[in-house]
Amino acid sequence: MIRNVLPALVLLLGALSTVQAVPGFTFRPHNQQTAEKGVNGGSRHGHGHKEWSAESGGGEHREFVQCATLSPNTQEQEMEEKKFTQMLRKHRRPGHKTGELKQIDLPIHFHIIYANDTQQGGMLKPWQIEQQMFRLNLDFMSANIRFFIASTSYRYDPRWFNTGVGEDYDYEKAQMGSHRIGDEQTLNVYTVGWGPDRAGAYGYSHYPSNYQYDPGWDGVLLNSVTMPGGSEEGHNLGRTLVHEVGHWSGLMHTFEGYDCSGQGDYVADTPVHAGPSYYCDIPMDTCPGYEGNDPVYNFMNYADKDYCRSEFTPGQIERMRNQLKIYRNVEDA
Repeated sequence: MIRNVLPALVLLLGALSTVQAVPGFTFRPHNQQTAEKGVNGGSRHGHGHKEWSAESGGGEHREFVQCATLSPNTQEQEMEEKKFTQMLRKHRRPGHKTGELKQIDLPIHFHIIYANDTQQGGMLKPWQIEQQMFRLNLDFMSANIRFFIASTSYRYDPRWFNTGVGEDYDYEKAQMGSHRIGDEQTLNVYTVGWGPDRAGAYGYSHYPSNYQYDPGWDGVLLNSVTMPGGSEEGHNLGRTLVHEVGHWSGLMHTFEGYDCSGQGDYVADTPVHAGPSYYCDIPMDTCPGYEGNDPVYNFMNYADKDYCRSEFTPGQIERMRNQLKIYRNVEDA
């Protein structure tokens, strides 16, 4: 019954200024200022994308964050897009079909942060990392982007592991910056765990344009429960890292801005929709005045199960390669 109620509420979001909560549920805004988490006001990281909380039973209400990637505010983003378009014109080349795109090879450094020698404590086994790489490369195959492991390190750090993804950005920024390896073309992935009472997100990343401002913070912070074989049922096929690497490669959420009439994700072929879809087995059209149904299978949407995420659009592929070229100096893009 819970699964049937949520999609209907999402459809009503655009029409209602407030939502009457179903008993046992707490609803919070998708777009919430992150200043409360210690992000400086006026920074390039103005807003975090937060998932609605939908916890039932026991009278307990907890805000849950699926992706804690931070975005500039609308004005800053529009300015950044203008700069990006101008720089892209200088590098413009004749369009190619996806099959003609030259393969891009990018290194990954895995930093496994753990609190003890158990899987629950963050100790990932080599086969989990191998399966994660298989999933990542399979899902990026359509973009002709390939990742390879440059190194894997294990670091005993109970405090960091138990902080919770996105629960203390300043602390995470310092930790990531002190361990980061490589240049702007190098992807660093740090795996940690839940905070107290399962606080935190599944993961977050940083856009390529942020590298010039915060190079040490560049990379992906990932909850280890989402890795293949992890304990988060439904979200343990490795698609969370695919989603976050999409951000690292320049993609926004397909529902960016939570507005049918806004700029959205700056990709023309992702249908406009008013908010996260979550359920891929239920057709949704939250912006009926615009072409196309909500992109429920898109990697950059939210989903309640990993198997729902299965596609990048041609426009997203083009944007990723262009962002990698302009901001990460990837020549073959």
